[in-house]
Amino acid sequence: MKILLTGSSGTIGKEILSLLRSDGHIVNTLSFIKYWDTCNLNIDFDSIDWGNYLTGVDIVIHLAAFAHSRFKLSTRNVAQIYSLNTLASGQIAIRCAAYKIKKYIYISSANAYDLSMSGCQNDKSFRLSSSSLYADTKYKSEQLILSVAKVYPLVKYIIIRPSLVYGPNCKGNFEILLRLLSVPFPLPLRSLPMKRDFIYIENLVHIVREICCRAHVDGLIFDAYDADQLTFGEFLHLISSALHRKSLVFSASANLNSILLMILRLSPFLKRVLSSSPSHGRSIYEILNTKQQVTTERAVLLTVRGWKDRLSNQASGYC
Repeated sequence: MKILLTGSSGTIGKEILSLLRSDGHIVNTLSFIKYWDTCNLNIDFDSIDWGNYLTGVDIVIHLAAFAHSRFKLSTRNVAQIYSLNTLASGQIAIRCAAYKIKKYIYISSANAYDLSMSGCQNDKSFRLSSSSLYADTKYKSEQLILSVAKVYPLVKYIIIRPSLVYGPNCKGNFEILLRLLSVPFPLPLRSLPMKRDFIYIENLVHIVREICCRAHVDGLIFDAYDADQLTFGEFLHLISSALHRKSLVFSASANLNSILLMILRLSPFLKRVLSSSPSHGRSIYEILNTKQQVTTERAVLLTVRGWKDRLSNQASGYC
């Protein structure tokens, strides 16, 4: 197949590009960097030679986005963020119809589900943060794609909502969690509820490949999270074991938890890590009738090894 991939320079994009090319597919990439209009900070979509990118293409995978851990809120960059995270998804959806693309796979986020279900985007008390702005861009992207899908039913539009993605090159919230557990200090985390699901990067990439290769895919929106989810305490114990540290995580009552986490200034971080989850319908592995490639136990071990190797290389002066 001939595939167009956006966001190929990111951690997930690199893995998708490598796997699909190793399968023998022709995978071309599209970067929006050279199409920025420097005057208004938006992408100049009319200057893109869509025919060059989309002629003869079977599948488009749209992954390009500003991740919320990588940007700061300001009046200057909000327009730029929406241009890439939201407008691009709609522009590509329409072009897919014009060039008779078979499938358009959009990589969204579990945050979009949370925002749509909570209705907080219409709440006047809602406070904008980088993570909520990111969720809003993904939510609006989904709405654009769903609108286009109604008008152009010949294209199979598919939305994948991954939970928190982790792996050997993990950054952001998961890396903070690793750093936190590597410090020999008791933490009252064992009894906290695991409201956020995780997905190992190799498992997510396998899901994308499965959807690419299936002639028919039943469904439009898929929540992507690993099937063998653990309690938060069990998950932390796996990480501690992989770090070769005695687990110093302990249980505490809800009131004591709140007080200790406030003192340790961990509440904002844990809210980001634990408060997001998909709808918990049928597992995507069950829907696709496929197996999870890497178990959570193995995935945590590989992630910790990769993170420690990265720290070692940095300490040695290597990139």
